Amino acid sequence: MNSVKSRALPVVEWDKLPALLTEYQVAQIINVSVHALRKARCEGVTGSRTPMPPFVRVGGRIRYRLSDVLAWVDALEAREAI
Repeated sequence: MNSVKSRALPVVEWDKLPALLTEYQVAQIINVSVHALRKARCEGVTGSRTPMPPFVRVGGRIRYRLSDVLAWVDALEAREAI
């Protein structure tokens, strides 16, 4: 007899997971080159350069949370309004 125990799969609420975007998607959304995103990640903020949105590493790959990109845009708008 096979004594494999039945395991219930976890319920994933897909609509509550953060949307993760690639650098190509983010570059297109914020209208900059992928090279600019990569350079900003490597060099950080220097001089009067506008900081880029925060990113996360997922298994060695760079991803951007949609919520972080939207918050970054909102922060830029607030900064320009002053």
